Amino acid sequence: MSDGIPVGVLLQTKPKPGVEYEVVGLATVSEWRNGYFILEGFSDEGSIHGVDAAHVRAGVDAEPIIDDFDPSGRVDQRQRAITEVVRRRGQANFRKKLLGSYKRCAITGCDAVEALEAAHIAPYRGDHTDHVQNGLLLRADIHSLFDLGLLSIDPKTMTVVVAQHLHKTTYGQLAGSALLLPTDPRECPSIEALANHLSWSGIMAD
Repeated sequence: MSDGIPVGVLLQTKPKPGVEYEVVGLATVSEWRNGYFILEGFSDEGSIHGVDAAHVRAGVDAEPIIDDFDPSGRVDQRQRAITEVVRRRGQANFRKKLLGSYKRCAITGCDAVEALEAAHIAPYRGDHTDHVQNGLLLRADIHSLFDLGLLSIDPKTMTVVVAQHLHKTTYGQLAGSALLLPTDPRECPSIEALANHLSWSGIMAD
């Protein structure tokens, strides 16, 4: 991390047995936070960008390392928090496109713009994946569940599918609800991308 040497990033797409991995590309390790390495990837043009959380599952069981609180730290924590929120929302132009298309969370109907984020359906692979048909405008918590594969969309019915163990939570009420689509059919999400996400999530097998 201190040397800034890029590392190869792979995502496990199938569990054991018959484990399979998808090669994502190269990234640099920017920091160690709460037991996780934070990675920054590279665009097709070679510029560094924050890695989108799409298709990354938290599978680490080890106890996180907690640093002592330092109220006199030199980092402006508020500015850092704002930066992380902006990064989490996705690239500004992509989010602007989705806000124009959906105007509200595609799953919950939430219209508080500050709480809405641009979610990639297929993982970010450069600017060409910032296509309106490869995105959903989602409330922040719904975005996290979507990225973790705990919530998906059935492309045959355009309805929400929720992981079985979440059915007893407040998110269970979203199961079977209709996806709120843009009025322009040209801006609706890709059926193929949704099908791939649903297959990757494995929710239907629950």
